[in-house]
Amino acid sequence: KENTQILLDSEKIGFIIHSGYSPTLKKEIGMAYIESEYAWVGLEFEVETTTEKMRKLKTVSAPLFITKTVIVAQEG
Repeated sequence: KENTQILLDSEKIGFIIHSGYSPTLKKEIGMAYIESEYAWVGLEFEVETTTEKMRKLKTVSAPLFITKTVIVAQEG
């Protein structure tokens, strides 16, 4: 959920910007703002969900998926 705090060892280090289900990846994905010192691929964080349960997140490199189409500009 948007604006949900991201925690690392109970310390607030960022928040969710956007989240939703990806039919391509068949799981929930999202974008978040996190403090630059924590912006490394493969780090795990926790967020509190709307049901007050903690959920683990993992950072990945962009893009989240590879498209299957390519746009090519013609010369001339």
